[in-house]
Amino acid sequence: MSKLVIGTGTAINDGTGDPLRDGAIKINSNFSEIYTNLGNNSSLLFAVNYTTLPLDSQVLQYSSATGKFGFSYSGGQGNTGPTGATGPTGATGATGATGNTGVGISTANIVSNNLIITLSNTATINVGTVVGTTGATGATGNTGPQGPTGNTGPAGAGSGDVVSAGGAYVDNSIVRYDGTSGTTIQKSLVTIADNGAITAPLASSIISFNWANTSVFPSAATYQGAIAYSNTTGYMYFADSSAWVQLAKYTDITSGPAGPTGNTGATGATGPTGNTGATGATGATGSQGIQGIQGIQGIQGATGNTGPTGATGATGSAGAAGATTFAALTDNASLTVDKFYLPAITRLAVTASGSAAYLFDQYSGNNPTIYAISGTTIAFDLGTGALSSHPFLIRYSGANYDTGLTHVTSAGVVTTGSAAQGKTSGTLYWKVPANINGSYGYLCSNHGGMIGVISIKDISAI
Repeated sequence: MSKLVIGTGTAINDGTGDPLRDGAIKINSNFSEIYTNLGNNSSLLFAVNYTTLPLDSQVLQYSSATGKFGFSYSGGQGNTGPTGATGPTGATGATGATGNTGVGISTANIVSNNLIITLSNTATINVGTVVGTTGATGATGNTGPQGPTGNTGPAGAGSGDVVSAGGAYVDNSIVRYDGTSGTTIQKSLVTIADNGAITAPLASSIISFNWANTSVFPSAATYQGAIAYSNTTGYMYFADSSAWVQLAKYTDITSGPAGPTGNTGATGATGPTGNTGATGATGATGSQGIQGIQGIQGIQGATGNTGPTGATGATGSAGAAGATTFAALTDNASLTVDKFYLPAITRLAVTASGSAAYLFDQYSGNNPTIYAISGTTIAFDLGTGALSSHPFLIRYSGANYDTGLTHVTSAGVVTTGSAAQGKTSGTLYWKVPANINGSYGYLCSNHGGMIGVISIKDISAI
């Protein structure tokens, strides 16, 4: 498959980028392709001992001791030296004995109408005399002994680089080791570019991101853009600048079940019609509505004649620099990040009546009983300083109850568990465990009279 790229939108929070879950799916798909090409879908079978940057003339070599490939000057065997010179030709064998010389014709003349033939042995005969046959050729002499083998040429001056004479290889592709033949082969679609970028084109590649816990994660500043999974928390994390940012699960951003609809109150009597008031000031323009569904494209008309090219307009002035934090946005409706860090079934604004009691905006009276449902999240808005002398605690059976607590400051600083207790501002989120019910409580750590009950209803009994 082609590399899947996460859509980041064209501006901050413009709603055009990929959702977090879709982005994570693309990341998993890309790494699944790498694990298929370099491993067995669950583990990498090809490893490079890459602890230092390779230098010029170093090559990739396989070590049976470590089971990995590494860059080294001690490369494979150099190129074969030139063939040694051919040894001298053996001496010619002795010439065989000359066979008997046959009688041949030296001259032939016609004298007085008689054919006179002079033989090679000076004898003269008339026609009809038998001529002797040529003697047999002597046997060929034995071949001389073979000359000594020439010296082997000097070793090649190469650095051990593997040089291929073939033409079907891919630039930058990984050299693989064949355990059957004991040779390196280059039959891999996985490539590593000079800048370190890895390309693995198959869709089933897999790379594991598991870590025991967040304390053993690598440096976020060194590996910006990386992702990791903590087996302890069960969450994925994203390396952003100098910190690992926890990513929300699908269940974290899914609202809980809607509560039952209350009974409709009786309609009050219609009062007398008042005098028409003065026309109010025009309200602020509402936010832009959601873009409508694009209509079906009409039939394309005939192409008109091309008009003359208009003059190039002047370059507009540079736009103002965009905000780099949520608080710096001009359209954030005065919200701070703690107000929407986690989805909650309700948000209770907490204030105090002196040092006598806590007050909650959705309940009447001092220190009212608060009601919640197991398996849902409830948020306590502690404001921006009004509770500065009233640290807020969640309690159970006479002791602090820390399970499921997350506190977020207006600046986005997150603490969890016991570290989220005793806060006087920001927002305290309580993810109520699904397996609890009964009476829990809240308490001011400075004033024993500021105490109340949180009644948990078992969601399975609703």
